[in-house]
Amino acid sequence: MDRQAARLILLLVWALWAHDQRFTNLTDTGWDAESSTWTLLGSSSTEAACRDALRERIEAVAKEAVVPHVEVHYLVRGGDTIEFYFTPRPPLLATVSAQVLRYVCLPGAVDPRKGRPS
Repeated sequence: MDRQAARLILLLVWALWAHDQRFTNLTDTGWDAESSTWTLLGSSSTEAACRDALRERIEAVAKEAVVPHVEVHYLVRGGDTIEFYFTPRPPLLATVSAQVLRYVCLPGAVDPRKGRPS
């Protein structure tokens, strides 16, 4: 298959990506960023199917938000982002870490780690 045909196929696919950001050390000035990664979770033949998979992923992640000896609070924002806040048990004075998962459906040729293709 030539390069142009391969690129055309990529344009016909929708990819579900997760942007995972983790934060620690809440201080008076805010959170310290610990890590930020993009992960390809799957692909769909249509944008609508990708959006359905995105909603299913948010629901599944919210149900799995259980960590031993840690109080987990979460908040879904805008239908594509879920924020987790972790506080050790017994509770300390402050939340000690946070995680933000943002899911996005992009055309197959778009890699959010690199930007748009030229």
